[in-house]
Amino acid sequence: MSEPQVLTQQVIDRRQLREIWLGRERAAGETDHLYIHSPFCLTECTFCKHRGLKTKIGSDIYETYYRHYLPDLISHYSDVIAGRAFCSVYFGGGTSSMMTPELMVEIFNSIPKFDAIPFKTFECNPSLMNEEKIKILASNGFNYVSFGVQTFDTRVLRANDRPAVPTERFNRLCDLVSKNGTALNCDLITFIDRKDASDLKQLSRDLDTLADGVRPDVITVYAETFRLLSLAPAEQVRFAGLLRQCLVEFEDRSQGRYRILSKSREEFFSPDAIRKGLTTDYRIYRTDISDPALEAARSYNCSGEHKAPSSQNTLGLGSLPGEPDPSYTYLGKDFYCVEVNRDWVPEYRVMWDHRAPVLA
Repeated sequence: MSEPQVLTQQVIDRRQLREIWLGRERAAGETDHLYIHSPFCLTECTFCKHRGLKTKIGSDIYETYYRHYLPDLISHYSDVIAGRAFCSVYFGGGTSSMMTPELMVEIFNSIPKFDAIPFKTFECNPSLMNEEKIKILASNGFNYVSFGVQTFDTRVLRANDRPAVPTERFNRLCDLVSKNGTALNCDLITFIDRKDASDLKQLSRDLDTLADGVRPDVITVYAETFRLLSLAPAEQVRFAGLLRQCLVEFEDRSQGRYRILSKSREEFFSPDAIRKGLTTDYRIYRTDISDPALEAARSYNCSGEHKAPSSQNTLGLGSLPGEPDPSYTYLGKDFYCVEVNRDWVPEYRVMWDHRAPVLA
């Protein structure tokens, strides 16, 4: 049996990455996924670990990225995308909703066999969404839309440099998404105000606001990673344990409308499980969620580096010069690389390559 090999070169070009994909045979149980990166944000939220570059819609760098760099990348990998049955496409960032309606249509139309991709996800800042964009998503077959709510406390949002959306407008946007038959997720984040356990009171209010109002199919809760990792180990476990208690109390308060998928509460609260899942995101599902919505919610795992799922192959497209959090590409656990934008020419920094050598 041949030993796995590690590339001696640390950087490859896009031609080499394309050849790696073209030469990859999908193993039984593996699925292929496409990630499209939007590296810009309206503001730089202080709590975000995936913050994009703050710029204006239509700025020079915005136009260069969306009119030239990203379309050129998609074109370069067109035979890879066309030749494989991609299971999902995920538009993330940054903020995908920084795209104008015109650009959304252009990018969607540039992706080969886009209509044939069964699962399509779009991440949104609600302040950048409108009826036209939601209609475009629906007409292009998007079945999962994620709204970054974070909190309904406008004071906390302002303190973290994030625009607030009037409740009436937010409810209308959510209603439009749901009426189109698209599964809706709303993100919440905690430990971004006083940065202690007292912040969980606001999280409880935010959870109730969603459950009693728009009733999204999924609510995803995050702990502010920078704060959590700054604590001593014992405090990390205490904070994370109190967060889990807050979520279970919400599950009980919802009276059967929402549930956290976990094998048992005993396991959920075990110190070992808390330590292992310290920075996990918590997905809370409506108990009456439809099978298609649940399937859409589970269609793609965004985890990167060593958390990348062994059964996923992901082609990630997009980066800015000097960007600290660009897209990444991986083939299960065999191969992983990060895109590096060198003066608008993509290179790929190989983190590991455990593929078996090709036998003569």
